[in-house]
Amino acid sequence: VGLRQALPALATGEIRAVETGRNDLIAWERAAGGGRVTVVANLSQEMIRDYRLPQSTAGFTRELVADRALDPTAGLTLAPLTLYVLHAD
Repeated sequence: VGLRQALPALATGEIRAVETGRNDLIAWERAAGGGRVTVVANLSQEMIRDYRLPQSTAGFTRELVADRALDPTAGLTLAPLTLYVLHAD
């Protein structure tokens, strides 16, 4: 609840599908109140390493579910059957 109040894009706003280039990943972006989040879900049973989203969704500095910092220039490591909420501070 606190995250949704702090980031309007988690609760309201337009949702746009993001092409991942893979059959085992789905992603979507939501923007509202000047903020933007992108959700990425690894649907596979395998770890995905060094994954890079399309340029239009790059530059994330934080993963909100685990509340951890991200290197915006590095690829993502995505655990099997896991959902990630990405945000640029």
